[in-house]
Amino acid sequence: MFDYVNFSKNINFYRQKLGYSQEVFAEKVGIGYKYLGSIERGVARPSVLTIIKILNAFHLTLGECLGEYSNNKAILKNIEIQEILCYVKSLNLNENQKKSLLNVVNIINESRS
Repeated sequence: MFDYVNFSKNINFYRQKLGYSQEVFAEKVGIGYKYLGSIERGVARPSVLTIIKILNAFHLTLGECLGEYSNNKAILKNIEIQEILCYVKSLNLNENQKKSLLNVVNIINESRS
């Protein structure tokens, strides 16, 4: 059976750690912020489609999301990197500009380790 309680706690944890408000994250996922709040409180049980949307927004697998917080630093780092990569891809840059920007991101990422 699906662990809604752990899923809810982890969604709230990752959203807050990444600095998203419920409104911003809900918009990113494509659901209402009140619905997201009820999911985070464990009141609402999201559909499989909504769970997939939430996982995709965080760039997480279901296993990562349902795991304990023991690997949360690595997971948060992965989420942040994926967010940056998505942003870079969305920019109207030529390939050389993208490579230069990604090199800077890699340097910053390595210095954080």
